[in-house]
Order: sequence, then C-alpha cells, then structure tokens
Amino acid sequence: PAGVPHRLEGLTLDGGGGAYTGGVSSVSGSLVTLDEDPYGNGTGSYSSGSQRVGANWTGAAVLILEGRGAGQWRRVLANHNRSWTVDRSWEVEPDASSLIQIAPLRGHILLVGNSWTTASTVQLYGMCIEAVGAENLFDRSPLKIWGRSPHYWGYQPNWRVEVARNQLSPSKGIGSLSCDESFDLCHEGVNPFGFYDGALNSDVVIRGNQLSDGEGIWIGGVSSDVVVEHNAVLRPTGIPINVNYTHADHVLVR
Repeated sequence: PAGVPHRLEGLTLDGGGGAYTGGVSSVSGSLVTLDEDPYGNGTGSYSSGSQRVGANWTGAAVLILEGRGAGQWRRVLANHNRSWTVDRSWEVEPDASSLIQIAPLRGHILLVGNSWTTASTVQLYGMCIEAVGAENLFDRSPLKIWGRSPHYWGYQPNWRVEVARNQLSPSKGIGSLSCDESFDLCHEGVNPFGFYDGALNSDVVIRGNQLSDGEGIWIGGVSSDVVVEHNAVLRPTGIPINVNYTHADHVLVR
C-alpha cells in the first residue's frame, strides 16, 4: 500500500525443488535403488519441467519419512537414474515399507548472535535439518520454523531444530507451522500429494526465549515431538503459548 514501507524477508531457505518422493526397491550398504525414476527423468510422480533430466543431486539429502528406518537421513554422494549412493550406510535400513524424500539439504545451520529489525519474516523454510537459532535479537520480526511441501516438489520437513535464548521485542512471535491453516500460500492443504500424513516439523525445541510486548509462541500445522520450555512471554497481546492440536501432536509445554 502507498506510504507503507516494504518489509523484506530477513532470512529464508526458499527454493531448491526435489528429486523424488516414493518407495525403495533395494538397499545395499550405502547404495539405494528407487522404486521409480526420479522426477527429472519425466516418469516419476509429480514430474516437473523445472527438474533437469539426469540432474546431479550430490549434496542433497535422502530422508526416510515413514516406515522402517524413519527419522534417518543421509547425504547424496552420487546418483544415476534409480541408483543413489549416500555418504554412509543406514543404522536401520529402509525397506518396502519406507517412504523416502530426496531434496536439497538446507541444514547444519547455526544462526547465533544476529539481529533483525522490521523483517517480514525470518524463517527456517523446508529441509532445514539439525539447525540452531540462538541468542539473536528480533525487533518486530517473527521467527518461523516452517515445514513445507513447496511448489509440489515433494515433502520438505524440518527435523531437529532448536530455538534458544533469543529476544523478541516488540515481539512478532515464534512459530512452528506448515503449509496448512491460515498460511496455505501454495493451496496445498495438509497433505497435497495424498500419501504422507506425517509431521513436517519434528524434534523441535523452543527453549529459554524472551518475548515481550507482542505475539507469543504458537505451535500449529503438522508439527510433532515439540518441546516448549522455560520461555518468558511478557505483556503479550494474545495467548502467550498457543498450541493448535488440529494437526500438531506430542507437544510438551512447561
């Protein structure tokens, strides 16, 4: 609108696409053979013209979303058609019950000691694996842990994220959310592809943060295994800590 400054995103992990969502045909050590061709070959589910045929996915992540071995991930060392080599063997090998996702890794991130002022958002946005955001200052800037299935390129969850000892004043809040509820920008709903109903944010810890004179902490979307503890929400404008259990579960608040 006229006269209103444009508030830019302070940090986001947008983009990246994906190579594959589906089953596993076989596993031998660090070699994973897919059930179907990856998207870039044009025959896999959700094939997209933006995914190059025969693309090199070195450095991407293979995640086991559900089934045997769920919760593990590995980095891609090499790929050719349905044959994918990862950086090490699995502690529990996936099998025919497993659903895997291959997408660019945006993880092993440390956000420590930074400051943002009037950013529209600071967000860990899809495929953020093993990240820490600590001791940052947020001036009228929200912090969002946003698990996504962006642009119909497969599921892109956030796993093992810790948000600790940050200060937000005036607070725009800390949130764990996904592409459903009021932020359905992709019009994807909770489960856009129809065969994965699991969490898009999991193993999330929100600990020891101070939020004042504004929004508090909200947990929503498809979030699971979340700990919210020892936070101070001072003079909030709404509910200090709000958990929407429509799709979120296994949330501990103390």
